Amino acid sequence: MKRFISIVALTIGLFLFCSINVHSQEADKFSEIKAFVDKWKDLKSVSYDAEMEDKNLFSDDTIRSFERSELFFDSTNMLIASKEINISEDWNLTNLYNGEKTYFIDNDKMSYTIAKRNRTTHKIFGHSGIIDSISFYLFNNKNKIEIMADTLIHGFKCSYFKFISYEVIKNGEKFYTYYFFAFDKNSYDPILYQEISRGQASAKGYSLGVINVFSKTWFKNVNRNNLNYEISNFSPPSTARIEEVEVRELLKKGDENPKWETRSLDGDIFNSADFKGKYSLLFLSVTDCPANQLSVKVINNMVDRFGKRIQVIGIYDEMDERLRNYIKSNHLKFPVIANGKIIKSKYNATGSPYYYLIDKDGKIFFSQSGYNEDLEGELIKNIEEMDR
Repeated sequence: MKRFISIVALTIGLFLFCSINVHSQEADKFSEIKAFVDKWKDLKSVSYDAEMEDKNLFSDDTIRSFERSELFFDSTNMLIASKEINISEDWNLTNLYNGEKTYFIDNDKMSYTIAKRNRTTHKIFGHSGIIDSISFYLFNNKNKIEIMADTLIHGFKCSYFKFISYEVIKNGEKFYTYYFFAFDKNSYDPILYQEISRGQASAKGYSLGVINVFSKTWFKNVNRNNLNYEISNFSPPSTARIEEVEVRELLKKGDENPKWETRSLDGDIFNSADFKGKYSLLFLSVTDCPANQLSVKVINNMVDRFGKRIQVIGIYDEMDERLRNYIKSNHLKFPVIANGKIIKSKYNATGSPYYYLIDKDGKIFFSQSGYNEDLEGELIKNIEEMDR
């Protein structure tokens, strides 16, 4: 009997020891992540440089940019001011937020627009940022966090983990949003942030199908609570002029077709003066616009339906290489013109997408901006009317 009691006592002792040990190992497993989120809880300010890669939603093209940011927070970690300079091969912009207004500054043109926008959060830092979300799940649902092997990035030994923000299976397909973080094991500064998502997308109620999101951010020169907030630093420079947002009407039926000449991506010369004697459909757009993606199918259908009765030309903002990458992923049945901003401006087409029909006399027959479900029917009706 004593022996039995001893065995039972030993078994209970071993069970308790093992439970405590497992619990301790579980705590140790997340201790570095806890230290990471704790460091970034009580922020007054943060500054950093970042190199970023973002995949075009509708092609395999990758947009690379550089950002320099200064962020300021109040005692509740809400964003109260920010300065973000973002530079790529296509733009050189500064966004200033002073707690009441956001200034969007084009550094090349030295002009800016203003938006009355109360921006209180940042995607990564501060209240409701991703680090804040990780902190919540660290204490409420650790299953959302997956520890990965330590890694070396830009010479820094980093802890690396995956945060499962969303994951579901619908009709046999897996949709998800995963965030990956790597941070310096010594300083707990972020080194790498990555987002990978897959899901159903829609725009204004129209389905875009399944899209994949991929972005990467490499952090450098990260400094915490090293800035002094002065509101004078969050206004446009005195040399910059305010850019009046002019709403320009589309060219109307009967207006002369603007004059221009350029080459398509295939090397063919297009001169608007040569449009006389033929019917033309111009599609003016940009590749990363959801409405462009919806429109491409309709424009392809016009090519299939009317064939040689009408010439169809796409005119895009993007430079050659980026547009070629888009075409590789999307089947366009019509010739396209790259770097077409100047041509688009002649048609008062500053955004995306726009559609113009031009008759045999070289005059505008029909114009429309923006995608809607009646677009295909409107184009068919007007092309047939134009061709009578």
